[in-house]
Amino acid sequence: MIFLSNMGFPQENKTAEAAPPTCDYDINAFWRGVIDGDGSLGIRKTSKGGHEGFLSLSTQSEKLKDAFCEYLHSITKETYNPQRNKRDNIYNIGCGMSSSKKICDKMYGNATIYLDRKYKKYLEMINFIKENNIKIKKTYILQQIDPISKAIIKTYNTCAEAERETGWSHIADYSNPNKKEKIYHGFIWRRTYDD
Repeated sequence: MIFLSNMGFPQENKTAEAAPPTCDYDINAFWRGVIDGDGSLGIRKTSKGGHEGFLSLSTQSEKLKDAFCEYLHSITKETYNPQRNKRDNIYNIGCGMSSSKKICDKMYGNATIYLDRKYKKYLEMINFIKENNIKIKKTYILQQIDPISKAIIKTYNTCAEAERETGWSHIADYSNPNKKEKIYHGFIWRRTYDD
C-alpha cells in the first residue's frame, strides 16, 4: 500500500479521490487497468436500431474525469466535457465507434496484461468492425508550413482550431486532402492522418 501511495494513489477507500499516478507511468496501461476495473467496452445497440462499438467510464473523481478526457482528446482530437448526472452525481464519459476503436487499440492492441473478459470485448469490437466493413474515421493534425523553407510553423488538432487561432476562414478548404497543396495567407496547410 505504501508503494502505491508513493505513486500518487489515495490511501482512503473513496473513489471520489481517485487520480492518476504522480510519477512517470505507462499511460495506456494505466487506462487499460481503469477500464478493466470500472469501465465498459464492446458492442451496443444504437437509437436507430443498429449497433456500434463503444467505450465508457463512470467515475466520481474529478481528477480521474479530467485526466481521462485529456487522454481521449490526445487520441481522437475531440473535446470531452461531461457533466455529473443528477441520479448519483457521477460522470459518465463515453464514446462511439471511430473514437472507441482508436482508444481501445491504444489500450489493448499490444497489451500482454489485461482482464480476459474486457480483452474479449475488444476483440468482439474489432471483429464487428471487420465483418460489417465499417470505415473508421481517421484522425488528423493540421500543419502550417513555410512555403520556402518547408519548416513547420505550427501544428493544430483541427482546421476549426487553426481558424479560431488565426482568425482566417476557409483553412479547411485549402487543407482538403483531395486537393494538391495550396498556399493560403502565405502558408502551406497540410493534413497528416493517423494510420
